[in-house]
Amino acid sequence: MYTADLADFVADCQVNFHSFADDSQVCVRCPGPLSGVASAVRKLEDCITEIGRWLSANRLKLNTEKTELLWVGSRHNLASFSNCHPSLRLGVDVIKTGLSKRSFKVSTG
Repeated sequence: MYTADLADFVADCQVNFHSFADDSQVCVRCPGPLSGVASAVRKLEDCITEIGRWLSANRLKLNTEKTELLWVGSRHNLASFSNCHPSLRLGVDVIKTGLSKRSFKVSTG
C-alpha cells in the first residue's frame, strides 16, 4: 500500500524510483564526470527530504543509518572523485558515500 503511494509521490521529484520488498532506491544521472554533480546532489537531498516528510505524515520514518549514497560509473569517471566524495546532507545527518566501478544492466530482446 505505502510503496505504491510513495512511487506516485516520488514521481513529482523528477528522479528515477525503484522499490523491492522493504527497500527503495532514488536515482539521478549526472551528464558527465563532474558536471552536474552538485545539481544531482541537491536534487537527491530535496527529494529525500520530501520523502522523509511524506513518511512522517504517514507515521513512518526514514532510517538515515541505513541510507546510502552510491556513485556508479566507469573507472575513469570515478577517478575524478578521488579527492572529493560528494555526500548527502539530510538535516543533521550526513549520508555515507560509496563508489562502484561496476554497474550491471540486463536487456532482453
